Formats: sequence, structure tokens, C-alpha cells
Amino acid sequence: MTRIFSEIVVTLSASPALSLLVKGTLVMALALTSAWLARRSRAAVRHALLASGFSVLLALPIVSFFARPVPISVPVAAADGAIPPLFDAIPLGSSGATAAAGSGAARADSGPSLAPLSTALLYGWLIGSVFFLIPVISGLRQVRSLRRFGLPWRQGQSVADGLGSGVRCRVDVLLHESLSGPMTCGFLHPAVILPVDGQSWNEEDLERALVHELEHVRRYDWAVHCFARIVCASY
Repeated sequence: MTRIFSEIVVTLSASPALSLLVKGTLVMALALTSAWLARRSRAAVRHALLASGFSVLLALPIVSFFARPVPISVPVAAADGAIPPLFDAIPLGSSGATAAAGSGAARADSGPSLAPLSTALLYGWLIGSVFFLIPVISGLRQVRSLRRFGLPWRQGQSVADGLGSGVRCRVDVLLHESLSGPMTCGFLHPAVILPVDGQSWNEEDLERALVHELEHVRRYDWAVHCFARIVCASY
């Protein structure tokens, strides 16, 4: 059991891709578990936990790129009782992996054949990232269209300006006929877009809806959401 664990540690330390995969999985498992344990707390607490998890996911590849690798050595058994290693660590970014000591000429000859595999994996990752970024870009275009063709609403604007709720910048209040419920968008120049029938809401319902949306603006939820989608696409 100890030998198997040692082989796994050596493999992960030698392969940046596998190491990043394991670290990212552990980070998100911890973030999701923390959010589940805080399910009875305020939504802002769960939001902060998950946003922190995605921030760590973004920092992992950057830190891994600049940090110096720490070599890990495992005691090798005597030649008579030596057992072949369970895993072969293959750094995905290399053009050809050098065979481990004592693995024989057969492994050394397989080095050149790893180049196409590394290239295929790299292109596969790029295609997958682009595939998952397409909905993000499409969604941003839809939001831009909603904001561009939204109609300013003076009454809603005056109510939102009166509420404030800790928002330092002006938040535009717009109406759009294609919406069925309120939504928030924008980072530097945020906006709350309401359905057209919002004009018929009573004052209490309008204030309740605007307080909810202004809280999203105060916490930069829209920016965090876009950031999280980009991180997911990158992974």
C-alpha cells in the first residue's frame, strides 16, 4: 500500500497536468462541501465560499507555472526484488518523455511517439475550452442587446436611487418586453432590467425586487458569475 501511494505521489509531482487536475478537484470538493455545510447561512456566505473556490482554481495554473517544482524521490527496492513502477509520469507539455532509469530500452524507444499524443491533448483542450466559451460569449451578446434596447423607467429609477443599499455607483433601471423577471448586468456601469409589467407592480413588490437586484450589484455577482464561467471553460 505504501509503495502504491509513493508511486502516485511521484507521478503527480512529475506531471503538471495530473497535479493540477488533482488539486483542482480537491479545491472544488472543499468549496462545495463548505457551501453545503453553510446551507442554512445567508446566501452571501455561500456566495463568498464558492467565489473563493473559483479564485483558487484560477490561481492554481499560474502558481504552478511560476513555482519551482519540488523533486520527490522514493527509495528503490533491491535489483533482485524490484517491481516495475505502477505509473509512468508523462508531462503533457513535453515533446517526448525520457524513460525512467531501469525501465529498459523498450520504454526509451517509445519517447518519440509521445509527441503526437501531447499535441493531440493540447489541441483537444483548446477545442474544449472554445466549445464551453461559446455560450458565455453568446450570453454576453444577449445581455448587451437587452441593455441597449431597454427603455429607461423614471419611477423605478427614483425608487432605486432612494434605496441605494451601499451601492456607490449609479444603477440604471430599464424595462424590456422580452424579460419575465428582473435581472442585473454590468460591472463598471451596472443596470437592473425589469419586465414591462413591472410598471403595474405595487410599491412594496417593486422595492423588494430592487433591493434584491441591488444586492447583486453590491456584491458584484454578475462579474463573479462571468469569471466563474470562464474558469470552468478553461478547465
